[in-house]
Amino acid sequence: QSDGSIDKLFAVSKSNAASAGEWSLTGINGNDYEDLSSARIGGQSYLYLADMGDNANARATIIVYRIKEPTVTGSNGTVDAGDIETITMEYPAGSLPTHKDAEALLVDPDTGDMYIITKRESVPSVYYLAHAASYSGTQTMTDLGNMFDIPDVASIPATGNVVGGNISPDGREILVKSYNTMYLFPRD
Repeated sequence: QSDGSIDKLFAVSKSNAASAGEWSLTGINGNDYEDLSSARIGGQSYLYLADMGDNANARATIIVYRIKEPTVTGSNGTVDAGDIETITMEYPAGSLPTHKDAEALLVDPDTGDMYIITKRESVPSVYYLAHAASYSGTQTMTDLGNMFDIPDVASIPATGNVVGGNISPDGREILVKSYNTMYLFPRD
């Protein structure tokens, strides 16, 4: 996955970072991809590709593509449109962020619940969308509040500019990165 609008997935070897294949994504036309996450739900592995960049603060919705994860074989391939679900989301009308640009998508690896953390606010906002087997129409996210309202984080200066994050594959830790700080949270 690449920041921008290249409709491809790229795999690299864990041992030497060599290319392990690339897959064209059929039937999508991204605007500004920002983050990639994964989950395994009901025995199926998924990749979640977030098209949510909004430097101009002008988008009415953001899109997350839930993609059936292709098998890495070392060869290139194509992910068919039938293996990609488009999830259209909006911020709740009563609690819009001051700037809707977001670059961090975190997906719970066990449940598929999604979390979006905004980028350009001095105190990042966290939004949530519960997993569903399928989605139709536009989903309204739930506002969970500010990232730095968490007691263990309140003593750390809020730097804003959250540019990425993820939940560990075992679900026990959360990593959030800004331009100049990385936060590692244990998870109960």
